Amino acid sequence: MRTHSTQSLLLQVLICCVAALQAGEALGQLRVLSKGNPAEEWRKAQLAQIDAQLAEKATKGELKLELTAQKNWLASYTTGELGAQPTQPSSDKMLEEPNLDPDKRADAIRRKLFGPKARPTSADTEKLRAALEKTPDDVGLRQLQLHWLDQPQYREEYPAEIADAASRLIGLLQANKKIDAKSKELAIAMTLYRQARALGYRIDPEVVKKKPLEEGEAEKIDAQLVGVYTQLIKLVGPARPEFVLLEIRMLRRDNWFGRALELLEKHGGQIEPRWYLEKRRDLLRDLSWKSPAEQAHQMFAAAFPEEAKKYP
Repeated sequence: MRTHSTQSLLLQVLICCVAALQAGEALGQLRVLSKGNPAEEWRKAQLAQIDAQLAEKATKGELKLELTAQKNWLASYTTGELGAQPTQPSSDKMLEEPNLDPDKRADAIRRKLFGPKARPTSADTEKLRAALEKTPDDVGLRQLQLHWLDQPQYREEYPAEIADAASRLIGLLQANKKIDAKSKELAIAMTLYRQARALGYRIDPEVVKKKPLEEGEAEKIDAQLVGVYTQLIKLVGPARPEFVLLEIRMLRRDNWFGRALELLEKHGGQIEPRWYLEKRRDLLRDLSWKSPAEQAHQMFAAAFPEEAKKYP
């Protein structure tokens, strides 16, 4: 009997403890709810501030475009529910760069370097070097040289060489009369893009650490980048998916972060997921939008942990 009474007493104490814990938990929940959702309150306040700026008569032109882009992104953003995919699936047809060889000197070497079963050797690159030495103004060979240099693994190592090769090819393309107008225009556009990308790499802080620039050189390269980019946009127009990362770079350069973010969302489905996630995080940080920026970083780090360590 004593044992039974002791067990009953212990059970009652346990029930009381559980009830007390549940009551404490409920009280804690009420306290959290009474404070509201800080991230959602921030979003609403940010939207209200943007609306107030948009209502001002002085807000027009590019500033209006920027604020509208910020508003659109925030309006579609649900706090705590940042997706891993772009908000707008892109349907634009991608342009394809033509491989040119009007004088029939480059195709055989190209197959060795870039063919479906290619296993390039130093002998193959030596063939390209020797062919260029013999005919330095051959468009096909110069384009092939640019394509070989402008591979992802070489872009941080040889940005100046890539930019120079692209510049030389553009001059040869413009002067060549054997290439049809459509192919020439497309090849020039793609070459301008490669040149601009290389110039961007050359003044990237991580590259400058490895390859320091002389005083004033960064400003000259930046001015050259603006000139090349202007030529490209004049040729193909803005917001092309093939060149979206370059356009985002230029918008960030001018502090139009909302417009860059809007462009990224529009064409993010046509770039590598790594770049989409990293650039989204960076743009949200540029905008000082702490809560979505932190979520974006968590998603980038989860998907690409090694890259997130290199570019925290």
